[in-house]
Amino acid sequence: MILSNHLNDLKQASKSDLIETVDAAESRTTIGRNRIILQICLTLEVISASSRFFPLSNDFSVLFLIDNLYFTLENYLSPNLLIKCVAYQSLHELARNLKYPSPQHLLSANYDLVMNDLV
Repeated sequence: MILSNHLNDLKQASKSDLIETVDAAESRTTIGRNRIILQICLTLEVISASSRFFPLSNDFSVLFLIDNLYFTLENYLSPNLLIKCVAYQSLHELARNLKYPSPQHLLSANYDLVMNDLV
């Protein structure tokens, strides 16, 4: 009887430890996922803020677009709503800061840069 109670207590303790371990692992995964989401959003914010420093006539604006346009578009297609909204805002700011009338004009004028990143 004492041994049976002890075994039952041991089973219950191991079950609760297992649940706590699974919860802790899920928590770490969620924290890691949230960290990646925030890093992407901050990167998009830096891209849109940096675009103010590159006038359209400057060669650096082309290099800036080569490095950042595909990343912005890729994140605009993200299933995560926060990333998608920040990428949308970043795309609009890129267009405005680089003196394009709209993001559509930015993309149509620079579609070759995006295609080069795909190939």
